[in-house]
Amino acid sequence: YISKHSGIDFSLLFDQYLRGTEIPNLKHTLAGRELTFQWENVVAGFAYPVDVIVNGKEFRIVPTETPQNITFDEEITSFEVDRNFYVTADNK
Repeated sequence: YISKHSGIDFSLLFDQYLRGTEIPNLKHTLAGRELTFQWENVVAGFAYPVDVIVNGKEFRIVPTETPQNITFDEEITSFEVDRNFYVTADNK
């Protein structure tokens, strides 16, 4: 009903949070100015946006199961995931 009336396909979101038991984990590594990230513990094809705070500034990223990289203008000194998202974060 929600997908039909909004025009947005929420099937993978519902599969992840309503039909599964795993909480999505944002696996990430920090190396100087580079952030590498990807989802773990997710249904195939899951690409859910999440807000992160890097050096005190908020950014929206869209992780997938495939690693992605972002290079920032300055060295990353702090990183956190917005706690309003129902995910875990694991620095590896």
